[in-house]
Amino acid sequence: MATDLGVSQSLVSDWENNKASPSIKDLFEICELFEVSIAEILEIETMLSYKAVKNENAKLAQMQENFNPLGIENINNLYTMFLELQKQQILLAEILLKLIPPP
Repeated sequence: MATDLGVSQSLVSDWENNKASPSIKDLFEICELFEVSIAEILEIETMLSYKAVKNENAKLAQMQENFNPLGIENINNLYTMFLELQKQQILLAEILLKLIPPP
């Protein structure tokens, strides 16, 4: 896929491991390569993000149970910030779905 898109294998690996996101140009090229719409790509990304959030929430809940009660407020603040960022990511994906028509 990296060769077909003209990008490095390490960049594709970063996309696959959620360390980076493809550019809009790369998204359109991925759509052409796999013969899918941009809406399908973003829907898949949103579902994967939702699953990742659920997994992280479960991990954070477990950490909270095992954490020293004196530090709970800090954990709660970080958890709230994390959830807000995930909501913003999902909203952005929904906006992109509305703004970018399928190829």
